[in-house]
Amino acid sequence: MSTVDRVATLRVVDGGVRIAGEDLPRLFNRFERVEHRETSHVGGTGLGLYLSRELARQHGGDIQVESRPQAGSTFTLSLPLVAPAEAEPIESEPEQAAPRLHVVGADAEADAESQLA
Repeated sequence: MSTVDRVATLRVVDGGVRIAGEDLPRLFNRFERVEHRETSHVGGTGLGLYLSRELARQHGGDIQVESRPQAGSTFTLSLPLVAPAEAEPIESEPEQAAPRLHVVGADAEADAESQLA
């Protein structure tokens, strides 16, 4: 059995538009987009952050977000680093001889015909 040894952390800092505090709880909801007048031209389905968080959680991690006025937003992905379990030796199958291939080129066919004549 493996155990969590450490946590890997990746931070993405966006110095753009701040996300309002009241919108933060909705940010990771499926098909939900936070509307803002400065980003209304940006398309999307509202699935990216939802799927990212779901994948992180399925691997024992999470994604968090912080947003401050005049400082933009910081997204933090944390994933556990798992120490490998004691590996049991894998029994290998006996080696088999590689198959023998006979390659015939275009000249070989002409040579065979001349030998028959």
